[in-house]
Amino acid sequence: MVIIHLISEKNNSRRLKQVIKRVHELATRQVNAGEKIQVWHITSDSGDNYPVGNYPTAVFHASRNSLFPGQQLKTAIGNRKNKAIFHLHGGFIPALYSTAMFLKEQDIPFVYSPHGSYEPASMQKNRIIKKLYFSILEKKLLRAARSIHSLSRSEINGLQSVFPNKKSVWIPYGLEPVPLPQKKYAGNQFIIGFYGRLENNHKAPEEVLSGFCYFHRQHANSQLWIIGDGPQKLRLIKLAEAAGIANAVVFFGSRHGEEKSSLFQQCHVFAALGQNEDPPGVLLKAASFGIPCLVTEDIHTVNVVRKYNAGIVIREANAAEICRALTELHDYTFSGRQVTVFWRNAHRMISAEFAWEQIIPRFSQMYTGQEAMDKACPAGEAVA
Repeated sequence: MVIIHLISEKNNSRRLKQVIKRVHELATRQVNAGEKIQVWHITSDSGDNYPVGNYPTAVFHASRNSLFPGQQLKTAIGNRKNKAIFHLHGGFIPALYSTAMFLKEQDIPFVYSPHGSYEPASMQKNRIIKKLYFSILEKKLLRAARSIHSLSRSEINGLQSVFPNKKSVWIPYGLEPVPLPQKKYAGNQFIIGFYGRLENNHKAPEEVLSGFCYFHRQHANSQLWIIGDGPQKLRLIKLAEAAGIANAVVFFGSRHGEEKSSLFQQCHVFAALGQNEDPPGVLLKAASFGIPCLVTEDIHTVNVVRKYNAGIVIREANAAEICRALTELHDYTFSGRQVTVFWRNAHRMISAEFAWEQIIPRFSQMYTGQEAMDKACPAGEAVA
């Protein structure tokens, strides 16, 4: 059976670029694991600007009326009947809706990854239009899907609030295990990292800044590194200035690739508290470098963090809880216990639970249907 990843490129947005990157990584790892994979693009451009992979690709020009798939795409889909399972990527995209309806008509199974489209914060953008679109089109797509794949618990919760279902499943994207890093922190600086989109409806960076303010009064050797950009940045700068900690807060703006990884590796702890930025992804990236994370109870990975003692779990993201947790992590770091307690545990958690060789079978189980759903979610976290 061939797995065909399908992306419809309605615009050149930041989210679309991230979806293309994620699909490329997933498809590459699946091929390496012996899966038969193809990636299809529905696009209005020439289709020559995609990552080069170890899998076949196909480009289909978008139909003039996105509510109806083009004949070329319909013919290609029809030729795969009883030979393929489709994996659709993206949310609130008319071309995906029409493709899903054609797949249903042809009795060809498909799974659906919204890629954050049902996050509560995302659902509030263009709320009235999305509500109307959801009620008319998106619900039909969700009913037809074999499984609905999410990358975060907040997205599943957001979907459950508008579309209660028993086929939502959380599977993170995996990471390649790296050698246990040799930490060589300079001096006695204690660096707290935060990575995410700085949006006005995203409270996490403001709460982290508030908690850091209390913490910094007791530990003058600390710095908060905020990696990311967005409309909330100016407000955060003003809050830091008003609190008298502007010199201890560094705003790096958007960073990607090796530059981002380099910043991650210099941090002593990461605050993975984002509500609409795929917090597990931030957590796993930091943990792969042996960096412990500060997490809340509502993320999917909380049980695994506890199992491996790979970070600090707080009940909610408020200033008092954040300050308390940072103090605990600071004491571990400068008592010399970080290496044996958090550093090695965070790295071991990635190798044991989130390496690609552990993740790919979960996707394979999801493709087979509802019966394998529970196995695709570690720690019994399939959504009922």
